[in-house]
Amino acid sequence: MLALIDRVAAQGTRLGAAKCHQIQGDIWELIHGSIRILFAHDGDRLILCTGGFVKKSQKTPKPEIDKAKQVLKNFRKARKENRLEWIQDNQGSE
Repeated sequence: MLALIDRVAAQGTRLGAAKCHQIQGDIWELIHGSIRILFAHDGDRLILCTGGFVKKSQKTPKPEIDKAKQVLKNFRKARKENRLEWIQDNQGSE
């Protein structure tokens, strides 16, 4: 799953529907078997993972989508208000 996140960060959401597809608006889903991670991508290597779950049915659960929307809304508000703290990753880049 981390390799998929790295690919989205580097290449955007063009991984194909079997690995990544748009759920609703700016919310996307990464797929690895039955494991799903909902995320938003800002086009500049930043991936905001909003939650993960094991998918047990055809439809993505509405509570997971609602949670992802709220996390994204809170992130965008904090970013606009300059309330985010950026930390370096293990490779030493920002």
